[in-house]
Amino acid sequence: MKRQKLIFLFIVFVAFACNVEQNADSSANDNLLHFALEKIGEPVSLHFWNEEYHLFLNQAENDSAGIKHFKSKNLLSWQEIPTVFGEGNNTIKSACVIRDWNNELALDDVNEPLLAFSIKNKDEKAKQQTIELSYSKDLGNTWATFDGLLNFSNPIASLNDLKVFWHEETQRWMMLLLKYDQLEIYSSIDLINWEFVNILDDEETVKKGNWTSLEFFSMETAESQQMKWCLCISTEVGSPNGGMGTQYFVGDFDGYQFYTNDDVKWMDNGTDFTAPIVLSNHLLVNKKPVCIAQVNTGQSTPTLSLPRSLSLINKYNEYFICSSPLQELEQQKNKTKLLAEQEFSGELKIEKKQELPLEIKLTFDLNNRKYLDFAEVYGLILENEKQERIIVGYHNLHRYFFISFQNEQENIVEKIDYAPCIIDQTEVEFQLIVDNATVELFALDGLISMTKNYPSNSVFNQINLFTEGGKITLREGSITQISKLVN
Repeated sequence: MKRQKLIFLFIVFVAFACNVEQNADSSANDNLLHFALEKIGEPVSLHFWNEEYHLFLNQAENDSAGIKHFKSKNLLSWQEIPTVFGEGNNTIKSACVIRDWNNELALDDVNEPLLAFSIKNKDEKAKQQTIELSYSKDLGNTWATFDGLLNFSNPIASLNDLKVFWHEETQRWMMLLLKYDQLEIYSSIDLINWEFVNILDDEETVKKGNWTSLEFFSMETAESQQMKWCLCISTEVGSPNGGMGTQYFVGDFDGYQFYTNDDVKWMDNGTDFTAPIVLSNHLLVNKKPVCIAQVNTGQSTPTLSLPRSLSLINKYNEYFICSSPLQELEQQKNKTKLLAEQEFSGELKIEKKQELPLEIKLTFDLNNRKYLDFAEVYGLILENEKQERIIVGYHNLHRYFFISFQNEQENIVEKIDYAPCIIDQTEVEFQLIVDNATVELFALDGLISMTKNYPSNSVFNQINLFTEGGKITLREGSITQISKLVN
């Protein structure tokens, strides 16, 4: 591989894949780990009760519309619950599902009902909107519309998303309303009457294009178990690599205002990770915060991301959300090939005819990275018979992770994705989850994550390691097949 060609495709990225739901119209690809559903919309809420996870998805962008409901024991294999709310109503913009722990609405013969708040457009241009309330007395198996109206102290218009949650410190319900490029905060004691509290219009946020979705949740720091609040805002353009993305801030919330001193950061440095949701009651049920997002595939069968475990660290006097593949994925792993420690330069062929999906782990020794003969660039290449390549690596001179897709036969090189990062460790581990539509990269204990979809219908069955401009030592590695998920 020629140096100039490699430098042209230096990239940053990664990957994430999620489960395959074959009972739910998943037609596309045998090898997908993603939860794939025809015309799938954004995830809107994730809960845990009765030893099961419950996922709610917006179907507003197709003819059937409505909010679909799925349940799972492991966050990987999902079973659809047939009844949805808002079915056949294509005016639903977004929604949020909560558990009414105190039965504020005083519904008869029910304990802790489910409530769904939906943004509904009254006209085609969405200039007039309303927020409607539905409820379920049987944990989402059936739904009814609440007869009363919600009252707001300010007019409701131009909304893209909302989030409703209980704030323990103020003993009030909170509602966040996401508009074009601002966030309004409301509070209520009865879930019916909502009083305007404050507005977030921070100059540090990225404001190119629409703000499309939001997530707001609390989690403890890994070092001190200090509780912090995380605000995530997805935008249709403006990410570091020019496409969609999810910016986040970590700070404090007192029920009236969100305070942060952190600069804007991105939950994933790829351009295919958007609209993440986090397990809403993870603190109450003693679970790790788990995140699921929408994958922008640009294909006929959209998918959700592979569920990720989140953690919060304090580094360089700032807070960072780190993500890693879900621990439950270990149960899906089978055959593993170990790679021996070795020093190499140029290309090193590793595996042919490897069946997807795969987990690839590579640990590189960085003790010699300041020497003149240390590799300027290193990583791995996934290839197929069509001369298509996915290249994932790290540029040691310019200090960034990267990912790229190229087709040498058709002279196609897609835009490079990259994630700036200075490595100050003596080794670095690449963990990749790969199927034949998406690759996810995790590095530096989850501080770096990248998700990338690639336009190919051919399996990448050849794995090579490579360096450019020097040598490097592979300290250890493994290639593990992952079982396809069948419901």
